[in-house]
Amino acid sequence: MYVLSSKVLVLTFNFLGKLLSLFGFERFLD
Repeated sequence: MYVLSSKVLVLTFNFLGKLLSLFGFERFLD
């Protein structure tokens, strides 16, 4: 159970990081 939740946390942070980089990239281009 704990391993599963930690995997979900890692995936969530990875997804958030990708979103932030995308928004940052668009603002940088704009």
